[in-house]
Amino acid sequence: MWTALRPESIKVQQSEHPMEKAAAVAEMQKHIEEQVQLHLPQLWKHSVGLAELSHQLSAAQTEAQSLTEQIRQVQVTLVDKRDKIRSNVDELVAIQARSKLIRQLQRLLHNSKRLEALDSDSSVKAAVLVYESRRILQQSPELVRVVCARGALTLVDRVENRCVSLASKQLEESLGALDQAGVATALQVFFNLGSLQQQVNKTVLSLQAKLTTAVASRLDMPLSKTKTKTVPVRIGFWNSMDQMFEQVFQELVRVWNLQLILSKKSDSLSGQPFLSVLDGESSSLLKNAWEHALTQFFKEFEKAFHASNFVSQTVSNEFPRLLMLAKAFFKRLSEHIPGFFASLDQARLLESFLPFRAEFLSKSLSSFNEPLSLMFASLETDSKKSRLDISTARLSVPTVSDISTYFGILKNCLEDIRSLPDLHRQSIKSICSSLSLFVDKLKELVNVSIQPLFNLK
Repeated sequence: MWTALRPESIKVQQSEHPMEKAAAVAEMQKHIEEQVQLHLPQLWKHSVGLAELSHQLSAAQTEAQSLTEQIRQVQVTLVDKRDKIRSNVDELVAIQARSKLIRQLQRLLHNSKRLEALDSDSSVKAAVLVYESRRILQQSPELVRVVCARGALTLVDRVENRCVSLASKQLEESLGALDQAGVATALQVFFNLGSLQQQVNKTVLSLQAKLTTAVASRLDMPLSKTKTKTVPVRIGFWNSMDQMFEQVFQELVRVWNLQLILSKKSDSLSGQPFLSVLDGESSSLLKNAWEHALTQFFKEFEKAFHASNFVSQTVSNEFPRLLMLAKAFFKRLSEHIPGFFASLDQARLLESFLPFRAEFLSKSLSSFNEPLSLMFASLETDSKKSRLDISTARLSVPTVSDISTYFGILKNCLEDIRSLPDLHRQSIKSICSSLSLFVDKLKELVNVSIQPLFNLK
């Protein structure tokens, strides 16, 4: 490296004489030339390096421009190829869609041929084909516009309607006959059609409607019937009550059979349980039906108590008979469907008859007291007279026959309700009240009878 020349590095004697100044200047110039000669190779070397660097920089710029142009050409090529790939993919998707549509059409036509070959007894197989055809139509709705597919779709509609009609009829008949195999077959058809939930809801509503009709129709006594002979009408009414409990029993058993089959049945092909395609309410069909039956009992019996004088009097007079029918119905139901019903359910059933029970207990007390009124009629007459007329009163003393009749009424009442603990307790209270009244009447009769003896004294 060379160093810059500094004036202080040249020691020139300071002089004011011109010659001396000229010599100093010459000496300085000589020193400068020596320095230049000394550093000239190094300066030349640096200038050559700068030239080479400038040349290299220019070559690099040229190469960079060439690479930029190549990159641009590659980008244009890639964009063209990408556009071609996208176009090819779109064409491939369209081809796949057309191929899928053709396969769906082939499958639909194949199903229609199989449906034509099936007989009317193959509802289960036909339902599978109908359901598959419906799924094909959902996946490819454009098939509707295909001419050759319209005939197949018409056939599918016709076969589906036939399957639904036959399965509905079989389900109703099998439930009525308690044929579990027939019920399972009909349910399999609706499962294959994909409409099991809708059919179960429809069937349950139908059974509940029958249950409602069974209760309401038996308690609906037209006025014309009540004006005929009382005994035949009463016999017919109690036969109707027996039929009512029998029909309600049958409807509840049908609901139980439906629930039992739904809980156990699985699809024969996939093994999928029927309950897996149903909502939560389908696992408690019997519970809902029982609640519906209790509601109808309460509603219709209360309505009959207020609307029909004949029903009110007939049931109230023979309430133990209704109670025995209801208990026999509940016992039979509990034995047929074990583990479902509890004692609380029986209590809720009997609560439906509370108005008739109250009327019966009131009439029972009256029936106990009426013989007393006849036996002690003279006391009631004498109680209206003054004490001065008591001696002239003519008292009638109850006979042995009267007392036997009275106690016979009490005994018959106890025998009628012996098997009904809830009524037995209330009737015992009424009998005790009547006996207490009987004793009070006897005491009063004795007092009235001996009163003239005290007056003679």
